[in-house]
Amino acid sequence: MNPPRRRPIGDGTVVLVDAADDLAGASAVRDAVVVCGSAATLRSARLALRHAPRLIVLHDGGVGKDRAGVAGLERLDDVHVPAVAVRHDSARLDDADDVLDHGVVAHRNAAAARAGIEEGPLRPQLERVLREDADAGGRARRAPVG
Repeated sequence: MNPPRRRPIGDGTVVLVDAADDLAGASAVRDAVVVCGSAATLRSARLALRHAPRLIVLHDGGVGKDRAGVAGLERLDDVHVPAVAVRHDSARLDDADDVLDHGVVAHRNAAAARAGIEEGPLRPQLERVLREDADAGGRARRAPVG
């Protein structure tokens, strides 16, 4: 397992984890914008929910049978966590740096849509979210997980 790492972008910082397993025991992701290289499966969603991220970015893993590669987005939406998945052909799987630098949002849940995340290049959208959060004095938070 690799520990989560922080990377500054724009007016804020994101937490990078290459694999969802790296979220286990990672308190650094609580209320953070997290970029994870794993597919947006139900398992990844369960691991993320242990720490209530502010927003999480995952990979779509090619979507797969029965949309298993993005099934976790709905589960995260059930508890008001904005979540998106980048296109499988835009970034390497299990490489959070590549997801941040080259990812293109292809899937989002309703909470992410309410946060203004749209299909398209990921990084400028995260910079906007972090800027809005900084402008609000860190108070631009989603609804509590419940």
